[in-house]
Amino acid sequence: MATLRYGLKVEANNVWAVIDVFTGQTVVLGGCLMSNLPRDEADDLLDLLNLKDGIRRGTIKVPRRPPEDEDKG
Repeated sequence: MATLRYGLKVEANNVWAVIDVFTGQTVVLGGCLMSNLPRDEADDLLDLLNLKDGIRRGTIKVPRRPPEDEDKG
């Protein structure tokens, strides 16, 4: 199994940051540092980022949708 790219790090005052496990750096999305987050938000973001990265790297396969029937109507 491939290593997941993103992980969580607990910070002071029991808040969390999403980090890139390969670089150790806190993730930046849209110019915003993904730190100082409640655990549930950080965990949701972690899942989404790892899913997107897995699809990009080809470690997660997403089935193609069948073409819609254009004759409906």
